[in-house]
Amino acid sequence: MEGIFRCVERGKELKDSLFHNAVYIDSIVFTYSIYFAMIKCIQYFIFIGAFMSRKRVKVIQESGTGRNEKFHDNYSHSDMSRAQFVEKIEQGDYPKYHVRGIGGVKTPASNPDGKVNNNLD
Repeated sequence: MEGIFRCVERGKELKDSLFHNAVYIDSIVFTYSIYFAMIKCIQYFIFIGAFMSRKRVKVIQESGTGRNEKFHDNYSHSDMSRAQFVEKIEQGDYPKYHVRGIGGVKTPASNPDGKVNNNLD
């Protein structure tokens, strides 16, 4: 919501500067300026939405038995082994994930929340 208010404020500043700094303002120029400011706001929200909708961690390598072995953090752009990811989860760096003991091996898993579109894949 903060971004919306910032965009509205920017539109007001643009309008005020146009009125105060010009002797004559053509309505087309004013309309274009407001339109341009609105387009910039929309582009900002599309970028933020695309970034925030990405899954935080993705599996990039599995073993022959299907165990997740290597992971990629889409936010920090770093790759991790299973052991490294487990260690970071246990340190609290990934609060939306937990560690399960599967076949005696510590295995990362996303926290259950009833959604299937945010599981590790």
